[in-house]
Amino acid sequence: MVEHSRKKVLVVTQYFWPEEFRVNELVKKLVSSGCDVDVVTGRPNYPDGTIYEDFISAAHKYDNYFGAAVFRVKNRPRGKTKASLFLNYISFALLASIYLFRNLSSKRYDSIIAVQLSPIFSVIPALIYGKYHKVKVTTWVMDLWPDILSALNLVSNRHIIRLLTFISSRIYRFSDSLLISSEGFRSRLRELGVKDDSIHYFPQWVEDVMESSDISSTQEYKEIEALLNEYSHLKKIVFTGNIGECQDLPSVLEAIEILKHRNDFVFLIVGSGREEGRVSRLVSDNGLENHVRLLGRFPVEYMSSFYHFADALLLPLAKDPLFEITLPGKTQSYLYAGRPIIGFLDGEGASVLHRSKSAFVCRAGNSNELAEAIEKVCNSNQGELDELGLSARRYAEGNFGSERVMDTLFEVCGLR
Repeated sequence: MVEHSRKKVLVVTQYFWPEEFRVNELVKKLVSSGCDVDVVTGRPNYPDGTIYEDFISAAHKYDNYFGAAVFRVKNRPRGKTKASLFLNYISFALLASIYLFRNLSSKRYDSIIAVQLSPIFSVIPALIYGKYHKVKVTTWVMDLWPDILSALNLVSNRHIIRLLTFISSRIYRFSDSLLISSEGFRSRLRELGVKDDSIHYFPQWVEDVMESSDISSTQEYKEIEALLNEYSHLKKIVFTGNIGECQDLPSVLEAIEILKHRNDFVFLIVGSGREEGRVSRLVSDNGLENHVRLLGRFPVEYMSSFYHFADALLLPLAKDPLFEITLPGKTQSYLYAGRPIIGFLDGEGASVLHRSKSAFVCRAGNSNELAEAIEKVCNSNQGELDELGLSARRYAEGNFGSERVMDTLFEVCGLR
């Protein structure tokens, strides 16, 4: 990566280490490039909605992340209800705004990066602080608001949607620059009044841990090898990440049920989330215990080992107009893993997989097509699967290498 002069950067993000989000690696890269980085964030409680026990007992251990200073506000945890989730959103926006002016007002930053997953309100502290101090604010748009709320059926009242559309459009327009994780977001942001020259494509990149050339000697590899030993005679279809409404795992289980007569594959779910309980009940209620295993959540350092032992990686996304313009965050890592991919999605994600020539792609929500795709994996020989995996790796290296993507960040944020 090109060497950059030392700059002072403020990152405002509701979610941060030890929660596992891409912003963690973004901060590491900023620090390694020579930037002085401050992070304002909340208390770790994603995805279960309760503050991490280790953080409660030793919060001081989380004050520094690879040289970045981490400042945390005492926002309300996500909890389990829509009401508590709303309070979680509002509390971070309010408390982070207060913290910035009370504790960091004397600091002078060269650039501010606001990380916008959900909620969009988390960007407000950065915008207020940036406008007051006349510092450029770059918003990294990873969830498109308020569209994501409708897609997940979190809000259906048209008056509330109209209000949130008004708020979202103002936030996007007040940002000096927007980084979008999916090219499909561009047209929607234009509709919200954002000027095209302030929108920059910034896809998620392959994590450093994925770029390691040899993992077979690592402790993580040995642990996962032992864990998966009982499935060594089966074709392993692996899903990793959040278990939420977006991933539509109930439709995936419908496909597994169609294939219950087969005894040559297993579906491994590596992750956790708000829908985990429902998925577990569906597995039990439909007698899928021999075909589906929920392995729980693992640190990101273990993912490359899970990918190594997979015969195919599942990339699902629910059927919704918003998701047609969304590129799932796992896409890049799955491609770089060098394994065939089963794409259970529409739109931009499906297009990327088609271009990579590495995937069995079926329409979102169509469990029959997914069952056929799984059968194709089961019926393929190792040479055929390896060829698809090689195509995936080549496509990832050519389009989503971290250096190439991060150069966009430095240019847009004025950090060169």
